[in-house]
Amino acid sequence: MKIRKAGLVLRSPMPANLMGIDVGFSAIRPTTGLACLEGDQLTLERAGTAWESRAAKTPKDFEASAVAIDGPLLPLGERRT
Repeated sequence: MKIRKAGLVLRSPMPANLMGIDVGFSAIRPTTGLACLEGDQLTLERAGTAWESRAAKTPKDFEASAVAIDGPLLPLGERRT
């Protein structure tokens, strides 16, 4: 795998497994988006906000090399419903 950044090419000896998460906060709808890229296999899912729901939608035995998370930053202790 080659990664280009500012004219620099980095070579990885092994393929990267990438995960993207778009955090959702609905208590009743599956609003968390999950994307898992393992080699040339892309899995896209929607899950609820519970960790169990998100884990159930993640491909079995998937181990991410890198994770990107898109979600709101809330003050410590604040929860929105």
